[in-house]
Amino acid sequence: MPQSRLYLKCKQLKTDSVRDRVLGYFDAAGIEAERISMDAFVPSVQDHLNKYAGVDLGLDTFPYNGTTTTCEALWMGVPVLSVAGNRHTGRVGLSLLHAVGLDQEFVAPDVENYVARAIAWGNEPTRLAEVRGTLRDRMMRSPLRDEIGFTRRLEGVYRDVWRTWCDGPETYEYKSPAPLRADDSVQSVLAKAV
Repeated sequence: MPQSRLYLKCKQLKTDSVRDRVLGYFDAAGIEAERISMDAFVPSVQDHLNKYAGVDLGLDTFPYNGTTTTCEALWMGVPVLSVAGNRHTGRVGLSLLHAVGLDQEFVAPDVENYVARAIAWGNEPTRLAEVRGTLRDRMMRSPLRDEIGFTRRLEGVYRDVWRTWCDGPETYEYKSPAPLRADDSVQSVLAKAV
């Protein structure tokens, strides 16, 4: 989109040769250097979080999704667009966006759809602003902030696993774990381990 700008932030961008190389990729694609902003390290957590004020839409990385960065963005009112991959590292964005109720609108099934959604959201600044205004409240009400409930459920799973083991044979024989599927729950994974 001609009016869009891209903000990149990672510690490697402190090196001039890295910055030049990144700008070279964009130049080769016909994107002017003036449309790319880059930061390396921001020492203060508050200054780091304040950087999100200049971002309208977060573009999640793939095939390895962000985790902390995605949570920070959502907390600071920045929706994140993600691609649903086929393994844990590529499905974190889906999990986090599902937890705040935004997976239908902000999770793409593939790269082509990701690009189409980025362009579509770029053309909907009013709608994007509406989503931005709800994000912190969505985070507060989501399972991501239910530390007590999560811990109680996890303790219950541990208790069930322990009881199953205690009720089992007197000798314990190691079994190779069954292959995991993408839709396995924590309970089913731990049950397979018993």
